[in-house]
Amino acid sequence: MPPAPPHAAAADSAARDPAARAAREWRVALAAILALGMFARLLYLSQVAALPFFGQPVGDSAAHLKRAAEIAAGQWLPARPFYYCSIFYPYFLAAALALGHGSLWVVCAIQVFAGLALVALLSLVARRVYGDRAGIVAALIAALYGPAAFFECDVLGVVWGQLALALALIAALRWAAPLERSAAPRAAWLGLAGLSLGLAVVERPTLLVVAPLLALWCVAQAGRAALRSLAPLAAGVALPLAAVLALNVAGTGQWVPLTTSAGINLSLSYHDGATGTFDEPWERSSPEFAARHTEPEEAMVARASAETGRALTPQQASTYWRDRALQWIRAHPRQAAGITLEKAALLLNGTEIPNHLDYEFIRRHARALWLMPFGFGGVLALGVLGLADSQRDPRRRAAAWLLALVSGGTFAGILPFTVADRYRVTMVPALIVAAGGGVAGLARIARDRAARADRATTLALGAGLAAALIASLPLVRTLGARNEWMFAQAYEQRGDLRNAIAHYEAAVREDGSRGELLNNLAIAYRAAGDRARAEATLRRAIAAEPRLAYPHKNLGMALIVRGAPDSALAELVEAQRLAPDDAETAGAIGALLAERGDRVGARAAFERARALAPTDPRLGALIEHYAAGLR
Repeated sequence: MPPAPPHAAAADSAARDPAARAAREWRVALAAILALGMFARLLYLSQVAALPFFGQPVGDSAAHLKRAAEIAAGQWLPARPFYYCSIFYPYFLAAALALGHGSLWVVCAIQVFAGLALVALLSLVARRVYGDRAGIVAALIAALYGPAAFFECDVLGVVWGQLALALALIAALRWAAPLERSAAPRAAWLGLAGLSLGLAVVERPTLLVVAPLLALWCVAQAGRAALRSLAPLAAGVALPLAAVLALNVAGTGQWVPLTTSAGINLSLSYHDGATGTFDEPWERSSPEFAARHTEPEEAMVARASAETGRALTPQQASTYWRDRALQWIRAHPRQAAGITLEKAALLLNGTEIPNHLDYEFIRRHARALWLMPFGFGGVLALGVLGLADSQRDPRRRAAAWLLALVSGGTFAGILPFTVADRYRVTMVPALIVAAGGGVAGLARIARDRAARADRATTLALGAGLAAALIASLPLVRTLGARNEWMFAQAYEQRGDLRNAIAHYEAAVREDGSRGELLNNLAIAYRAAGDRARAEATLRRAIAAEPRLAYPHKNLGMALIVRGAPDSALAELVEAQRLAPDDAETAGAIGALLAERGDRVGARAAFERARALAPTDPRLGALIEHYAAGLR
C-alpha cells in the first residue's frame, strides 16, 4: 500500500490532535472574517470617496497633506516645530501619494489593509490570552467595528498608531511567556514592545502615560530581575521620540520633544464656558478673531501674541496657554473638577465625539458603515466584563492586567485634554481583546450552572452592566449644523452652488444663531444672483452676531450695488471698527466718501487702505480712479 501523501498525513495528524484542529479552525475563521472586513471596508471607501469633501480634506488632514507635499519636494526636515500629532504620517503620505499618482483613494486603500492587519493582530493577542474562540470573536468585533473603517478611510494616522499599540501588546505578552527561557529573545521582545509603544506615542502623545505602566507590569511579572532587563523597553520607547527631537532640532534649531500643541490642548478644556470637547478659549469672547483665524496653530500663536503684546514662537505660545489653563484651574477648582468628571463620562460614552468628521453623520451618507455594527459602547461593556472575569483565572490574570493598564493608561493620558473620537480610539485595541474574553466568559456562564452562582461572576456581570449603562447615557448633542456646513463648503469649492445652498439652508435650520454660517449662506445666494435673499440673510447674520465684521462688510458692499450709499457707509464703518486691518473695507469707505465729496475723509481712508495692502492691484486701481478729484 503506497504511503499517504504529506498533506493527507498532516490532515490526519490534525484530526487526532484537538489543539492542531482548533488552530486550523481559527486560521480558517480568521481568513473568512478578514475577507468580510475587507469587503465592508472597500464598499465604505467607495461610498465615502463619492462624497464632496473627500478630495478636499480640512483640519489636520490638510496640514498632513501640506507637509507631505513639502517632503515630496525634498524638504525632509520641518521648517517649524511639529504642532500636529502623527508626526511620521506625512512621510507615509508622501510615499503613498507618489505611488498612487496623487490619489487619496490609494492612501485610504493602503490604510484599509493596515486595518485588516490590526484585526489579525488583535485576534492573535486575544487567542493568546483567552483561547481560540475568543480570538475569533475579537477578530469579528475588530473587523466589524465601524469607527475603525471610518478612520482608515480618512487622511489621518489613526490606524498606524493602533497597529503599533497592538504590536506592543503581543510583544509584551511574548516577553512574559514562560517558554521564552533564553535572555536574548526575551530582551528582543521587550525591545520590540518599547519600540512599538514609542511609535504609537509619536502618533498620539497621550500614550506616553502607558510607558511607565508597562514598565511596572514587567516588574510585577519578573520581580527585581526585571529592573535590569527594562533597558530594552526604555530604549525602544526612546528611539522614536529621539528621532522626532532630532528632526525638530535639525530642521528648526528648537528643542521641542514632540509637538507644540500640548499647552493649547490643555487650555481648550479649562477656561470659562469649556465643555471638555474642542472649544477654543477665545471663541465666545472674540468671534471676529475666531472667524478670521481658522488654522489651529496660527490661531494659537496669533491669540497668545495679541494677549501678551509681543510676537511669540509656537513653543512660547503653548507655554502661555498651559500656564493660563493651570491658572484657571487654580482659580476655579470646582468647575475644573466638574469638567474633568464630564470628560471622564464622555470618554466612556458610546457616542463618537467629532473633532474632524462626524461618524454618525457620515454613517447616514455612506450606508456601508451599517454593515459594521459594533461601536465603542458594546466594546467597552464586553471588554470590562472580560477584564473582570479574567481575575478568577490565575493563568489569565497577568495578561488581563496588561490590557487594563494599557486601556486605562490611554484613558488617563487623554483626560487632561479635549475628548474626541480619534483620541479615544487608542483605548479600543486592548478593549477589543478583552471583549473577546468577555464573550467567551458569557458563553461559559451560560453553560455552567456553578459559574452562574459564583460571586466573582456576579461582580464581573455587574461591572459589564455598569459600563453599558455609562456608555448609553445621552451626554452628547449632535452637531447637525456643523455637518451640513461642511458639506456646503465642499460643494461651494466645487462650484456646485445649488447643492451648496441646499446644505447651507439645512445648517441654518439646525442652528440659525451662527453669524458666520448665515454670512456664508448670503455669499452663496449672491453668487447665485439672488441679491434680495443675500441682503436679508446678511441682516439676519448681523442680528445673530453683531460683533462679526464680515456680515457688516458684505451688507455694505451689497448696499453699494443697490444704490444706498448712506446705509452702505454705516455698515462699512462698523465693519472697520470690528476689523480695523481689512484693507478692502477701508478702500470702499474711501470710495463712498469721495463720491460724497469728503476729500479729507476719502484721502485718510485711502491712505489707511494702501498702508494695509500696499501691493494690492485692485485697491491701487480704485485709489487711482479717485486720485484726480482728491488733489
